[in-house]
Amino acid sequence: MYVLRLISELGLVSAPATPYLFSANQFVSLLSGIFLAWGTDAFGGHERKRVWIGLSIVGGLWIVAGNYLSLPAALLYMPIFIFLGLVNLWVGGTMLTYPIAGAGKIIAGCTFIVWGLHKVNYPFLRDVAWFATWGYLLGAILALAAALGMLIMYFEKEIAERKVAESQVRQLIYFDSLTGLPNRTSLKERLTEELEKVSRGQAGGAVLFIDLDDFKLINDTFGYTCGDEVIIKAGSYIFGEAAATDIVARIGDDEFIVLLLNRTDREEIAAITERISQALTRDYTLCGTSIRVSASIGVALYPEDGDKAEDLFKKADLALYAAKESGKNSWRFYKKSMQQDACENMSIQHNLRYAIERGELALHYQPIVSLPDRDIISFEALLRWTSPEHGAVPPDRFIKLAEQSDLIHLLGRWVLREACKFARTMTDLGLGQISVSVNISPCQLEARDFVSLVRRSIETAAIQPSQLELEVTENVLIHSMEDSIRKLQELKVYGVRLSLDDFGVGYSSLTYLKNLPVKKLKIDKSFIDKILSDDAQFAGAIIHMAHSLGLVVVAEGVETEQQAAELFKYRCDYIQGYLLSRPVPWEQAIDLLIAFRREAPLLKLHCRQ
Repeated sequence: MYVLRLISELGLVSAPATPYLFSANQFVSLLSGIFLAWGTDAFGGHERKRVWIGLSIVGGLWIVAGNYLSLPAALLYMPIFIFLGLVNLWVGGTMLTYPIAGAGKIIAGCTFIVWGLHKVNYPFLRDVAWFATWGYLLGAILALAAALGMLIMYFEKEIAERKVAESQVRQLIYFDSLTGLPNRTSLKERLTEELEKVSRGQAGGAVLFIDLDDFKLINDTFGYTCGDEVIIKAGSYIFGEAAATDIVARIGDDEFIVLLLNRTDREEIAAITERISQALTRDYTLCGTSIRVSASIGVALYPEDGDKAEDLFKKADLALYAAKESGKNSWRFYKKSMQQDACENMSIQHNLRYAIERGELALHYQPIVSLPDRDIISFEALLRWTSPEHGAVPPDRFIKLAEQSDLIHLLGRWVLREACKFARTMTDLGLGQISVSVNISPCQLEARDFVSLVRRSIETAAIQPSQLELEVTENVLIHSMEDSIRKLQELKVYGVRLSLDDFGVGYSSLTYLKNLPVKKLKIDKSFIDKILSDDAQFAGAIIHMAHSLGLVVVAEGVETEQQAAELFKYRCDYIQGYLLSRPVPWEQAIDLLIAFRREAPLLKLHCRQ
């Protein structure tokens, strides 16, 4: 119908005698009005846009009703459409960054102005053939062109928004949200590309695996916000030491990897690694407190140590583990022996899981003796494991492996049960309520049922809570300080004795000593070894400080009478070490206790088993 009307208006065929509700130009006017205002984004938010859309629809409806309006009513076309035309001309001028859309708006403005003038003069120009023919044609063309411009602008915006969304998705996939550095996915893809170049004969490089030392302590002590601050600063320090061609990525909580490209000189790689290590070893001010932070680094070379990305990550991680084992704040190159050690560790972990069932574990007991009367006041229970496959495995080897898995909880329950049984045995033999101390891992203390486990062990053995002493190290603070202190305080109220072991090894001992509810402090053997040298004042200072805090002191690793005499001079309360006895099975420990009770205080023993 509309096409026939338009053709009729153009004079191509005769128009039907019956009047129509819509003419072709009226219909196109209505649609163009909607399109033109719909694309008007220059007026701000959705509320304003709806106003302009409404005005355009009203204008289009006015055109539809134009054939039925009187001349005075038709005169309202002029202000409405000229206003809409000027608005679109202004908007088109402000959209110069979108040439097509701007041109469409300008065309739209011209279209509204032409229609406004045309409708006002329509009753007087009805017989002007050229206006009736070409005016409608020009109006339809202009309206459709404007609508087309708006549609093009819409698709341009859609494409631009899609590109922004894709960029945001890429940012999430390939970059770390905290530091802005590439993440593990991005790093792996880049390293894979470099390994492909190496396979074609190009130069190799190195992978530096970096881990901040004791970072969990920072999170637990100062909170995750301060921890994030340390992460951001550490990332900037690493980035500052790397070359512009190198890749610095964050792949975990406190783990970074630096990809050194086109570096094959071990001395150059070592120098860069040392610079990064020194840059990370510094004081950080957190919540008004200055805390020292360091890092350990493992280095793997490619293609020498591997030609696959994951393989290189694993070997750099093994080198990092070796650096941690050496005392932290250090770095190591990967060696093949590290892979062998890793395989052996896996075998040890596997066999340790069945050691209790096979009866391979045993507790040995070392006496703790008072000064100066040399009377045994307690025993320390020390775990020993003799494996058919690995022989006698040192405790510092398998305990660390147990802490890396759930095995530490299995071993811990067994040790507590056996130590309480030994305390009960001494009571049954009439030797008194001698206490037995047990070393507690931070992982054990972190378990939800730890307090109930200790109480159950004491009640099952039917001993007094004071016959069990738990030895903790300052590492308990690394996992969850508040939770650990709460559990220790609960056990102290119950009657269990608590002591701080290996005092002086960590840098934070003095800071957190008051927070732990302990009554006994054990000086690490490293201080006792130097007590006869110029460093003797350190041990003396520790003893004096402990006494001022109301703590009793045990000196570990006493091996000579000269050391014992020096400790007596400093008024040390108790000693423990090979001077008195090596750790022995429970039967020999009972005999030793009986001998000390019979011959003390005159006995001066070197009970070396």
